[in-house]
Amino acid sequence: MAASPESLHANTSTPHLKRTDYIKRMDSSESSTSSWDLLPNDGTAVIDLGSDTPLSFTSGSLTPTEKNAKNEYDFMQQMRTKIVEEVGGQVWAAGKSQALRFFDLYSNIDTLRPYFDVEPKEVLVRLSQSLVPRKTTKPQTVAGELYGPMMVVFTLVALLLFSMKFSGHTVQEGTLMGTAIGVCFGYWLGGSIFFYFLSYLCNAHITLLQIVSLTGYALFSHCICILLATVTHESTHGVFYIAIFILGGLSSLRMLGVYVSRTWSKHQGIIIGSIVATIHLLFLLYLHFAYHSTYEEAANLLGREKRSIFSGILVPSSITST
Repeated sequence: MAASPESLHANTSTPHLKRTDYIKRMDSSESSTSSWDLLPNDGTAVIDLGSDTPLSFTSGSLTPTEKNAKNEYDFMQQMRTKIVEEVGGQVWAAGKSQALRFFDLYSNIDTLRPYFDVEPKEVLVRLSQSLVPRKTTKPQTVAGELYGPMMVVFTLVALLLFSMKFSGHTVQEGTLMGTAIGVCFGYWLGGSIFFYFLSYLCNAHITLLQIVSLTGYALFSHCICILLATVTHESTHGVFYIAIFILGGLSSLRMLGVYVSRTWSKHQGIIIGSIVATIHLLFLLYLHFAYHSTYEEAANLLGREKRSIFSGILVPSSITST
């Protein structure tokens, strides 16, 4: 059956109308979503950047790129926190272990035990040897221990403190005990370090421990001289000068012989030995003359006490006889 012209025209016009409606709808949708329509119509000047795409302000929604960036940031924050915790824990553990080793009494005793493990007989022998000079034909042995020297220095501190207390000696700063300890230990340790420096300059084959031990034992003569000066100062000064000449000279010669025998060059050994012996004797003179009034007052006090004791013994006997 043949189709009429009207029906053909209707069939061809229908798709055309539908296509026109679709174009109009697209134009209307584009015009409705334009950025110009989003702005209020109040005469405000607006600069168009040439983008008609509307911005997305939806809260709680992130793009995949932002999600990846957030995940990486969270991961780095967690890694940083973990590293800080690990490093802090290791530092704390290391510091704790070092503090425990430092304050562990038994470990410190074990470390210092070889330097104080000395028999009393050996200490007495070394005290007597400190007053006996030897020949310098071969290197002399020096005991590297600290028990004997430390006891000698404490004895010197006790003698000095005894003299100051009995004489009523006062100090402007500090205490009598602090003064005595500072003077004695200062010379023992400070002088030993200075002697070691001289030994290093003169190429002497002696260690710091041996110098500390040698200097400490050499102070035994100082103890005897100060004791004699304190006791006999009331009657005469000659006893002290004789003691410093004999005992101080013997201990100084002993130190001189040790340094000369343990130095490669005899000339350098004599130089360093002479310096050490001179400083050793000057320290003894300093102890005597710096506290001269102390020794004199202590000796006078002891003399008065002796006279009072003798008078107390004799007076009652005379009364009973009468």
